[in-house]
Amino acid sequence: MKKLFTLFTVVLLTLTVAAVALAADPATAPAVSPAPAALATFLRDSVFPLISAALLGLLAIPLRWLGNKFKIDYLLQKDNAIERLAFQGISLAEEMAAKLVGSKSALTGNEKLDIAVSHILSAMPTVSKEQAARITESLLAQIPGVGATKEAVVVRDPIVGLATPISVQ
Repeated sequence: MKKLFTLFTVVLLTLTVAAVALAADPATAPAVSPAPAALATFLRDSVFPLISAALLGLLAIPLRWLGNKFKIDYLLQKDNAIERLAFQGISLAEEMAAKLVGSKSALTGNEKLDIAVSHILSAMPTVSKEQAARITESLLAQIPGVGATKEAVVVRDPIVGLATPISVQ
């Protein structure tokens, strides 16, 4: 604790000296020595950037503690997992629709949505059905190339950004 207090005191003293040196107006000061201007330049160009970098580095410690306390990383990973499941559900629905392209029965948009939502709910039952439907619909709006033909289903992975043809037998 003494080391931290000493470091804090040295930083505070350096900042005080720098503030006094910068506050002095060179026009009113006697032109005896160029040392105050040199000191101000040195502090502004060398010391202050180092102090600000050190303070920003120290700021990372409480930010990491807050992130761990409020489980921010876990929540982001959960959202990413739900999006990935929604994408897989959309791909599954498109595959099923591709298998039915030549037959009399075809999947409607609502049936495809139900397939994607049920895929999410089967893997993560803690997600509500409304939330899963909302995430799936928002992901559908972001996928430009979703569609089924008789030969293949083409989906665009929003995370990778590459078209992925899936063969239908």
